[in-house]
Amino acid sequence: REMIEPDIAALAAENAGPDDLATIGRFLEEAEDTWRRGDARKNVVADAGFHEALAEATGNRLVTAITVGLHRLMLQALDIQYRVGTREHGILSHRPIFQAIVARDPEGARKAMNEHMRYTRLALQDATDGSLAEADSQTEPNQGARPGRGK
Repeated sequence: REMIEPDIAALAAENAGPDDLATIGRFLEEAEDTWRRGDARKNVVADAGFHEALAEATGNRLVTAITVGLHRLMLQALDIQYRVGTREHGILSHRPIFQAIVARDPEGARKAMNEHMRYTRLALQDATDGSLAEADSQTEPNQGARPGRGK
């Protein structure tokens, strides 16, 4: 996702029509609202919907097909982030992406999505490294975390 989503955001900034902007905005509002209400399942679905709506807004059917193909993996990653408490930044970082798209600023959209994807990658790495380190400490009390895991 980190390789393609910044370019998706830039293309959406160039090509999104009024209906696309409305759809992206609805998913953004729903993601923020479900986050505030603590509705994990609806939040994850709205977040994935935001990203899929961006792909649709590019006007490129192949980009949309690739994004939809990543849907299940995206839901799994978002669910992990929700469970370990790293979703807030992810939710809040959607708004600058949307604002850049509305402003027809492809480079701003690309930059905002790069930041969002970088944070997402680091949060997932931390979540999975942390769970591995925790499992290690439970099974090998005197060994600590695995080498190279940063914990």
